[in-house]
Amino acid sequence: MKLDAFLRASGLSLSAFAQQVGLSEAAISRYLSGKRTPRADAIRRIVRATRGRVQPEDLLPVLSAQDAAPPAPNLHDPDPPAGPAPAGTAHTGRSRADGAGLDGIDLILPDLMAVERGKRVPARDLPGIRARGIRLPESMFSLDAMGRNVFGTGIVMERGDEDRPVVPVDGQLIPAPWSDGRRAVMLMTMRQEDGSPHFADPRTALTRVADRLAADGLAASCAVELEFYLLSTDRDGAGRPRPAGLPRAVAESAAGEEALSTQIQVAALQRLDAFDPVLSEIARGCDAMDMVVESLCAEYAPGQFEVNLRYVTDPLRAADEAVLFRHLVRQTARRHGLQATFMSKPFAALSGSGMHVHANLVDGRGRNLFARGDAGANRPLLQAIAGAAETMAEGMAIFAATANAFRRFGPGSYAPVSPSWGIDNRTVALRIPGGPARSRRIEHRVAGAEANPYLVIAAVLAGIHHGIEARLEPPPQSRGDVADGRLGQDGAPLLPTDWPSALAAHDAARILPDYLGRDFWRLYGHVRRAEMIRAQAMIPDTDYQLYLDGM
Repeated sequence: MKLDAFLRASGLSLSAFAQQVGLSEAAISRYLSGKRTPRADAIRRIVRATRGRVQPEDLLPVLSAQDAAPPAPNLHDPDPPAGPAPAGTAHTGRSRADGAGLDGIDLILPDLMAVERGKRVPARDLPGIRARGIRLPESMFSLDAMGRNVFGTGIVMERGDEDRPVVPVDGQLIPAPWSDGRRAVMLMTMRQEDGSPHFADPRTALTRVADRLAADGLAASCAVELEFYLLSTDRDGAGRPRPAGLPRAVAESAAGEEALSTQIQVAALQRLDAFDPVLSEIARGCDAMDMVVESLCAEYAPGQFEVNLRYVTDPLRAADEAVLFRHLVRQTARRHGLQATFMSKPFAALSGSGMHVHANLVDGRGRNLFARGDAGANRPLLQAIAGAAETMAEGMAIFAATANAFRRFGPGSYAPVSPSWGIDNRTVALRIPGGPARSRRIEHRVAGAEANPYLVIAAVLAGIHHGIEARLEPPPQSRGDVADGRLGQDGAPLLPTDWPSALAAHDAARILPDYLGRDFWRLYGHVRRAEMIRAQAMIPDTDYQLYLDGM
């Protein structure tokens, strides 16, 4: 669909669409008139904002019958995104649109856990990939975190483990900085044979929620905040991981993890200096991949860092960037002889790693619904909080998706155990950060860092929409420390903080399945329960330490 046809069909004004996309109105006008070809980033924004109804070929010159690959967009387009770009940010890092100079392309299809699965293909296959995609087993969405098939979902052996079409999300090549310019990546999504979205693809679940918002004239702006550890590839005497950069005396201390508590140094700039080679390469990689890191700091443990990705006007892009960022960090760390992990709780005595989702809603004119008046009296904001709180237990199997994820919750951990909310209070589940009203948002602080960003954002936005649609009233605002889990301190019930309870809440859910899709909801619960059963059957080292000699 051409862009002008989309605007007529959607009823959006040029100004409203420009605000939604994050480009200037003048730039959109030039694209519509054909006076300028959009650059790669602008194409990506428009495709995302139109949910794929406008495709890259709709924005580029007509192709010859012999060349199905679109020509390279003008990467030197002077039209900037609306609003100032962060200092030092480059927006010209896309790979050549025709794949020239590349050895191969990694086609990425994130699975239920957002593990990057797919294929590596020669760059010469790019025109065919853009035109026809590839085919992969639909059982890609019936794998546990170990990559093993989970049977009984209806999409594995029951149908002969059939293939389904897997097509590019937007056809854009994204540089793979860790490959020294030899490869690029391309995000993919699975379709049914008739071309409709595949119900099991997490991207489809988030698209469903975004469409529900759009049907009410709303759109979501989101940002993802991620914590992760950089680990030494050397293990301790028991074969366990340890944070990178520890002094030898601490690393070899007989006190084990307790010795690590002397190395916290939260927000210490010297921590960033100590890891400058790898962190700087990650920052350059983000620039090359057109991802903007707004801030980076040392977190509350040795070797642990926190990154804030930019606020974007499309929740799908926010999820894409979170997936790509994790991939970039792991690959870059490997190049520096380190291991990066987004595992929720790699060390019992140290801080866990979370994924915080920042979100607000904008209307058709691009206005933040949460910005009006005082935060404690803004009806849409309070209703959104109420919906997110009401659906939080239903979503716990998404927010905490592994056995390890539940080890993150505990007293003094900053990992909330009740659906509480408060203004500028880091001990609650739903925090309203301080700052100017125009940037007012909800910070959802429950998910572990290894969770699937598509599903976390989908569950968060579904709860927000539900609260506004049902005009719910939030629980009383929590004040002070509510992170120790004492029922009654904030008047809110505890969340499920173990895997069986979270999956029981998942099965009993009555709101989120309608948003993410009931078929998807059943599939996800089945796969995660199968992994839970497998994990429970494994014998951990602690069993031997506690029971082998004395029983």
